[in-house]
Amino acid sequence: MKRTATALLLAALITPAVYAEDKLFWTLAVGTQVATIYDLQSTRSVFRRCPSCYEANPIMRPFAPSPPAAFGAALSLSGVSVYGSYQLKKRGIRWWWVPLAAPIAAHTAAGLSNRRIR
Repeated sequence: MKRTATALLLAALITPAVYAEDKLFWTLAVGTQVATIYDLQSTRSVFRRCPSCYEANPIMRPFAPSPPAAFGAALSLSGVSVYGSYQLKKRGIRWWWVPLAAPIAAHTAAGLSNRRIR
């Protein structure tokens, strides 16, 4: 484990610097994943606090009982939006950032809504 962490750290330090125009892309890509994890964690905490609560999202409903399945499905869908955004950016589409900003807003709003459930 320690060797793996060291290798990953060295790889991150040795890789070429990110171009200035890619900083926004990578910031939004990381933000998408972080917002997704925040939503998933807040959903899990609602299930612990409220046994009668259920997942209202029809896409995530089958995965909700199993945390590994929920995380796998949600992060995979977020990964698809990152890939789609990258393809739009590569083609020079002006609105390439929308597939990244929309999930950030949606997952953050869902996570905040989950926090209000007692």
